[in-house]
Amino acid sequence: MAIANTASADGTPAPRQATKANQRDLFAAQVLGRWNDNSIVAAELAAYEIGMLVAGGYLAHHRAKDIIATKFQKLGVDENHRQNVSSAFLSG
Repeated sequence: MAIANTASADGTPAPRQATKANQRDLFAAQVLGRWNDNSIVAAELAAYEIGMLVAGGYLAHHRAKDIIATKFQKLGVDENHRQNVSSAFLSG
């Protein structure tokens, strides 16, 4: 039985395959990292992108809503805009 060589010809290890869980965490972190102010535009864009992760099966719907609500409160986005952010999430 042969053992598969995971190193390249120059001896560097082959890159690991990203698992779906790793990708999910990375994608969500990237979206949240870009949402760094309390503007409604930033909140809607982040909610839309998180909604796209849900649509792609990378993030559970309930988890996504929790992430958005937590970040919404942490950044102090005006509560009057919650409906707009929710609509953006559902559009994603």
